[in-house]
Amino acid sequence: MKICENHTLKDFTHSSTAKYKGLVNNPTHSHIKNMKSLCGPIEFLELFTTVEISSGFRSFYVNKAVGGAENSSHTKGLGVDFYSGPRF
Repeated sequence: MKICENHTLKDFTHSSTAKYKGLVNNPTHSHIKNMKSLCGPIEFLELFTTVEISSGFRSFYVNKAVGGAENSSHTKGLGVDFYSGPRF
């Protein structure tokens, strides 16, 4: 499922920690709607740079496992960490 033009739900939910620890990291429809709200700024940035998502949605247990803040935006589908670099 596409969340943004260049990013999928898999990009937003991938977690090495979840995979390693066998944790479920599935967002609800509400979380997905929130993730889609982040697309405008990401797509604008992609006009000038490449963007690779390093952390998007985190379930409560994944967030806890990575040491995230208790009220992290990631648990609401409203946080995204990424790497970017020059497009050319």
